[in-house]
Amino acid sequence: MNSKRLDWCFHPCIENKQVTMLLGALLLGVPIIIFFSFKDLFLSFMGGVLFFFSLSRFFLPTYYTVDDKGVKIKFLGLEKHFPWERFARVDIGKKGVFLSPYFKRCFLDNYRGCELYCKKGIRPIEVAKFAKEYIKK
Repeated sequence: MNSKRLDWCFHPCIENKQVTMLLGALLLGVPIIIFFSFKDLFLSFMGGVLFFFSLSRFFLPTYYTVDDKGVKIKFLGLEKHFPWERFARVDIGKKGVFLSPYFKRCFLDNYRGCELYCKKGIRPIEVAKFAKEYIKK
C-alpha cells in the first residue's frame, strides 16, 4: 500500500456566501428580538451565543485527514480518529463521502457512519477512491 494522504478543510461559511449573509442577519436579529422581548441584556447575549454554537458546523472550519491509518476529523480543537478496520462501505453523496461500518444500507448508518464533507477543490470521487484502497472487503 502506498503512504499518501489527503488533507483538506471544509468551511461552509466561506463556500456559501448567500446562506452566510442570511445566517449572519439572523445571528444579529435573534439577540435583538430577545432583548426587546425580555429587556434583558444577559439573556440576549446568551441567546446569540447559543444560536452561534448551534450553527457552529456551518460557521467554523472542520479539518479532515485521510491516510493509510484511517480518517482524522478535527473540529473545535477536538480530534477524532477512525481506523480503516471500522468501515465496510464507501458511498459518494452530494456533499462528500460517507463511510459506513455496514456492508449494506442500514438504519444505523447515520449513527455509526462517518461523513467526510468535501470542498470544491477536493472531489468526493478522489476521496472515495482513496478510501476504497484501504477498506477490506
